[in-house]
Formats: sequence, structure tokens, C-alpha cells
Amino acid sequence: MSDLTKSWLSGELHNGWTSSAYFGLGIVAEQVPASGENGPSLLYSDALLHPTAELRYEISQPPVHGNLSVFEDGSFIYQGDGTADSFTYQLFVNGVASGLHVKTLLPYQS
Repeated sequence: MSDLTKSWLSGELHNGWTSSAYFGLGIVAEQVPASGENGPSLLYSDALLHPTAELRYEISQPPVHGNLSVFEDGSFIYQGDGTADSFTYQLFVNGVASGLHVKTLLPYQS
């Protein structure tokens, strides 16, 4: 079974999975985490731009060089093969598509 067909409940992400933490349009911007093990939520910068909005996202292109697990609040875990990688998501602000965003993931350098 490929990673794209596994359920997000298993900790895996599949193409087209939509995050929504609460009934309605998404997670309330003021509840988006500003910090965590992997840094701020992927929705953090969007929450700063839309502080009173409900945000949600849909992964449109998963990373190629690793596994990405994302959570309802925009926090995520990425396990890669040591090369740079990226993924694309569609942001929704108050239920309205607000454009595609690309997140670049760089390997850890000690």
C-alpha cells in the first residue's frame, strides 16, 4: 500500500486530505501553534495574516523524498532521506480557497 492511500488516522498522509480541527470552516487562527518540536505550525504565518479567520488546508502535492504527517492544527512531522524536499498545500480562509503555498524542507545540519 502506498503512502498516498493510507488513512491519516494511521499517522500517514494521503493526497487530497483536508485538515479541519473544528466543526465549521477550519481551525480558529488564534489557536494555531506558534512553536513546537519542528517549529511553528505550517498555518502560523497564515494565522498572522488572518487573525480572526478560520483556516484549513489541503495537501495538493506531498513531498517526494520523505513522509509527511500533518495534524489538524497545522503542526507536522517530516521524516526524509536527507535531501531537500517540499510539499504544496491549498489554503482555505473562512472556507474560501486562498491560493497554493509551497513549503520547503531542508535537511538538518549540525
